[in-house]
Amino acid sequence: MKPQFQADPFRPHAISKADQIPATRYYDPEFFQLEQLRLWPRVWQMACRFEELRDDGDFVEYRLLDQSFIIVRVDRHTIKAYENTCRHRGMRLCEDRGNANKGFNCPFHGWHWSTSGDCVRVFQQSYFNDETIRAADIRLKAVRCEIWGGFVFINQNPDAAPLRESLGTFAPMHEARNVDQLHARFWIAVRVPANWKATLEAFMESYHVSRTHPQLMAALDSPVDDAESAASNGANTAQAVRYASYRNGREVITGNISYLKNLSEGMGHAMVIERDIEVAERIRDIDIPEDPALAGIAWRRALNDAIYQEGLRLGLPMPDLNSLPDELNSPVNYAFPNFFLLPFFGNMASYRVRPLTTETSLMEIWGLEFFPPGAEPPRLTTPKVLEIGDPEIPLIPAQDFVNLPRQQDGMHAAGFDVLRLASSNEGLLSNYQRLIDGYIQGVSEKDLLQGITKVSGPIDAPIKDLGLPMSGL
Repeated sequence: MKPQFQADPFRPHAISKADQIPATRYYDPEFFQLEQLRLWPRVWQMACRFEELRDDGDFVEYRLLDQSFIIVRVDRHTIKAYENTCRHRGMRLCEDRGNANKGFNCPFHGWHWSTSGDCVRVFQQSYFNDETIRAADIRLKAVRCEIWGGFVFINQNPDAAPLRESLGTFAPMHEARNVDQLHARFWIAVRVPANWKATLEAFMESYHVSRTHPQLMAALDSPVDDAESAASNGANTAQAVRYASYRNGREVITGNISYLKNLSEGMGHAMVIERDIEVAERIRDIDIPEDPALAGIAWRRALNDAIYQEGLRLGLPMPDLNSLPDELNSPVNYAFPNFFLLPFFGNMASYRVRPLTTETSLMEIWGLEFFPPGAEPPRLTTPKVLEIGDPEIPLIPAQDFVNLPRQQDGMHAAGFDVLRLASSNEGLLSNYQRLIDGYIQGVSEKDLLQGITKVSGPIDAPIKDLGLPMSGL
């Protein structure tokens, strides 16, 4: 579908109250089409990991709905992105990944392009009028391409702000953790029978943790019904429960180590890796205050420092987390429109959600960590797409996926009109949905950038005034 950038006051399924999201936005084909035309071509999208392009000529195909792009390493210093389309008759030039150090050859009629985008061969060129095949017209169609944090992003919009500016506070939060020096330990992909926004929103708040991930609460040895009162000080539910139920400092350590083990296993050893557990066990007998709240602070600092020192011993580019301001220590962070990073100690998980159809989406998860000098990270290959319920999916995301088809079906109920959000810790759902409306209505790039910088960042955010120049946004 050809992108549309013009302003349009039409607001289908508009959000009239910030804490109420019309359910039709999750299954109406016309709304999905508007997103395809007016959102996706105007935003930065994470297309691949930089480490997928190790050698000159390495390429990766990135697809979103009916659009396909080639991301290619031209040389040591240059990454380019092109529409994956022969300029002769529209044939897709390549699929998946590979190496094109000799360029891209069209399998239909044999036209050939260099990785720099120039057409270097038109088969039987004498058949064509010179004006039909002018060099400038038959170059591969380039799209904007920028690298940040070990990821390659693309954007079809020539007027969008530069990538790092668009990431807002999301960028320095992770630069302080040396995100660009992490490598992928694994990559999985799951087809989810739910609209891409419903899939995305399952990871935008911790409100669901006590019911969807009971093993995390059990590890803390706390009744989950304590969460509401414990969270009254403004902490997110999972964190508040963690420190509200302990009787002394020893219980803090025991509960937190159990929590880390469950989180590590449940995330496939992303975020918390085996080495982190070993370090925690090694220091579990440190002196600790009796008061649980003070013990929680002391334990976290001691564990951060022990993991940092272990990283230095191994030659890892490990950040000193105790030196970072509190605002840079959020455990789950969102970048508009469809990307997450989940930092924990020196490691991270990375999420990306892409639409497949109006009511299906593709969720991908990377486990990222630092590798010691001389250790070769595994070469990434495109993962097999799993269906929800597949035993290869780590437990914690598997528990999230189980909810989504039931939610997608439930939103079709004749009497269900809106999703009702908690304004304090489900505000991110409202914020990014209203920003989508700004794109659909053709709000200016300057105003959209202001909205992006307010939306991207930690989850569990309150509803915000995005400052967009249209009612309700």
